[in-house]
Amino acid sequence: MALQIWCAERSLDVNFLTGDQKREFLAYVAGMYYKIAGTAIHTADPKHLYIGSRLHSNAITNKILFESASPFVDIFSMNYYGEWQPRENHLSDWSQWAQKPFFITEFYTKAEETGMANKSGAGWIVKTQHDRGI
Repeated sequence: MALQIWCAERSLDVNFLTGDQKREFLAYVAGMYYKIAGTAIHTADPKHLYIGSRLHSNAITNKILFESASPFVDIFSMNYYGEWQPRENHLSDWSQWAQKPFFITEFYTKAEETGMANKSGAGWIVKTQHDRGI
């Protein structure tokens, strides 16, 4: 529904959007989401910091999401999986795109020795709990 309204306001055909138009719509939706959530949080508790929505997966490399959210969040938060430490290019991009503080709110490893199946989740699998701690 939102896409249809957005397209109608711009005289665009929903079935024939260009890549740029799709990115523009993503920016619109993301901006509206963060604006609504941020306004509600700051209205209910003006001293509360809004840390966004914990970006993860492809979202942590999506400049449009950062730029659309930046006017409305106080701090960016990311879940960061599949790396032992943050990549320099990610840190640089986040700093440039966000223009706000950011932090990694979740990352993890799983240990084989727990006896758990460890077949789901995004973390690394290591042999022991000691390895996991390191």
